[in-house]
Amino acid sequence: MFDENNRVTTCNLPSISYDDVLFLDLLVSYSLLAIGRSRRAFTLQDFPVSMDGKLLVYEGRLMLKNTKRRLQEQSRWHHAIG
Repeated sequence: MFDENNRVTTCNLPSISYDDVLFLDLLVSYSLLAIGRSRRAFTLQDFPVSMDGKLLVYEGRLMLKNTKRRLQEQSRWHHAIG
């Protein structure tokens, strides 16, 4: 499905398991943190350019927290991630 800005909102990928989704969520959250921190390091005060570094870091932390909570709710090898 697409939204009004032609961004993908939902998709059905039957070959991806729940464990794969959790791994991908971890990957995305750590990527958001890295990109947000790097954007936060640069300030462009002389240019009318806004950086969303703080927002990316916040979203990354929130996603990481939720993903770790979902991992800890399972009773498998995921408990080693902490």
